Amino acid sequence: MMTSNLTLIIISMAIVTYLTRIGGIWVMSRVRVTPVIERFLDAMSGSVLVAFVVPEALEGGWTVWVATAVTIAVMLLKKQMLLAVLSGVVTAAMLGLVA
Repeated sequence: MMTSNLTLIIISMAIVTYLTRIGGIWVMSRVRVTPVIERFLDAMSGSVLVAFVVPEALEGGWTVWVATAVTIAVMLLKKQMLLAVLSGVVTAAMLGLVA
């Protein structure tokens, strides 16, 4: 019983996620992308990431603070978001093993 409910929840979440992505593509295919809209969309990805990270970083312990500092440092030095995020995740994982 629990497995079937969990499977239904996972499938429902996958459908909603898919529809959200397709809906975004559908809406943006009908919008003329002006320079203002392009700047807005460019800024959104960073804003969303910050909205998720900052509350956790403020409430986390020393391991979260160190991983956040590593992420920021790598981003400032290398200017590559994927490398910065991976550095932070690896740092958090390694510190989680020793903390």
